[in-house]
Amino acid sequence: MMRPLSSKYEHLLDWLLHVNRGRQVKLGLQNMKDMQRLLGFRYTDRDFGSFHVAGTNGKGSVCWKLAKAMESVGLRVGLFSSPHISSFRERISVNGEAITEKDIEMLLPPVIETCAENDIPATFFELTTILSMGYFNMKQVDFAVYEVGLGGRLDSTNVLSPDVSVITSISLDHTQILGDTIEEIAQEKGGIIKNGTPIVTGPNCPHHVLKEIAARHGRQNSRESCYVEVPPRVMVGNDDLKCYEHAATVNNPVNDDDNGDKECDYNAENYDIALMALRQKFPEIDEKKVERALWSLPPCRFQQFVYLRKEMKCVDMTTMENNSSVVVENNDQLSNNSSNHDHRHYRGQEEPICGENRSSNNKVEVVLDVAHNEDAFRKLFAKVKKKYPRATGSLSHDCSSSSSSYYHVTTVMGLSSTKDVNSCIKHILMATDRVFFVNATSERARAASDLLSYALEKNMQGKAAVIEDGDVTQTLKSVTATSPQGDHFNNRREVIIICGSFFIMKEARAALNIPQIIDSFDLNERFKDRNVATSIKD
Repeated sequence: MMRPLSSKYEHLLDWLLHVNRGRQVKLGLQNMKDMQRLLGFRYTDRDFGSFHVAGTNGKGSVCWKLAKAMESVGLRVGLFSSPHISSFRERISVNGEAITEKDIEMLLPPVIETCAENDIPATFFELTTILSMGYFNMKQVDFAVYEVGLGGRLDSTNVLSPDVSVITSISLDHTQILGDTIEEIAQEKGGIIKNGTPIVTGPNCPHHVLKEIAARHGRQNSRESCYVEVPPRVMVGNDDLKCYEHAATVNNPVNDDDNGDKECDYNAENYDIALMALRQKFPEIDEKKVERALWSLPPCRFQQFVYLRKEMKCVDMTTMENNSSVVVENNDQLSNNSSNHDHRHYRGQEEPICGENRSSNNKVEVVLDVAHNEDAFRKLFAKVKKKYPRATGSLSHDCSSSSSSYYHVTTVMGLSSTKDVNSCIKHILMATDRVFFVNATSERARAASDLLSYALEKNMQGKAAVIEDGDVTQTLKSVTATSPQGDHFNNRREVIIICGSFFIMKEARAALNIPQIIDSFDLNERFKDRNVATSIKD
């Protein structure tokens, strides 16, 4: 039996938990426009600049990088992202500090009252978006970075009038809502393109579709958007991210006969996208001043730990050290003219130095990554294959050619029922020794037993299993308790890849004793979507 709610904050979360129940949710911007009209400019983006970021994969990381880069030079920056992992408050932050319970208790009730008095059927995400605008205005931010929730054209964040719009990548995901083809999905995500606003697009976008959308806006309004393509990278020489080079320029396009590994590390790609977006607003940007921030990663994006078996705790391998920051009062701080540094601690991670914190019998490396669709799985396990080599052969991409550089790779995976299981599993096959399937605590989750059936069809007998009925906590306790046994293990190092869903990360972090802020009860989009529109066209 759930304990009684004890605080105003908890009552508000409970109300948000049920706000979509019992009614059909129709996507669109009218609710947002009505709330802004009635609540006034304090719930708009009129008084702060903004970056608006859409995309199938990478948008959360690019939002993080943009926010951290601007923070690192002294700007006050709001960040709106979703979904959260362990606390609703993660969705709204200013300079890395999550919105407080007290501020939610102050800002959300007037919004709820306005909706009730004016019969506005605002959804969970619309209410959260309008709350963020009220909070960012109260905190007097210089800029805010907004991550699109779903699609773009009809997403509640599309009431923004941004300084720069960004589309990170487009691939097949949420097809039951956004459309069955890349072109249909591009039309929805391209809906964030606005008249006269620069639009920055990543390498993995259907540019012919997005350019037509931008051109159409220009023809209709005589204010053509500046369309900026970020060129792809390929890896040259080894797996050091600093060795990823641009594969093409305007005068030197990539062709299929080029040598090199065309599977770029996604952090390098997201770095380029964020940097290009910053340059649209700050043309004189000094890349060196923001480089470290641009390499940083948000939680659960290839976040690396060492789990100590005897102590039963994790040590974060990727916590950033203090970084120099510039504090000034105008937007010139992104140029070479900046000076006068102070020190600031980043909440996040950067790529660790290769060779540090390696595993032993008491240690096992752990990677948390929220990859949850085929494209994300492809990129994740391409990186896993390079970083954690399992087979004999050249190890030139790692730090050592000794046998101790080999790894035994275990994957713990949960997945939503809306994802293409076969496509995701095929990418795991190339880079892992064994897989344990778990149940995400989501109404959309695919049962661990179903995932196992798919794996067995892929001839993964002996490699795939479900233990403890797919319970995340018990599975991880079992997997981390002892090293794998048998001659095939020998002296190989160990790494555990935990992936497939946002909705296993809270339990995973708790099982590994990783600190996190949590609410007294769970609240996430997994509980509120049974009545959402089944199509973007509804």
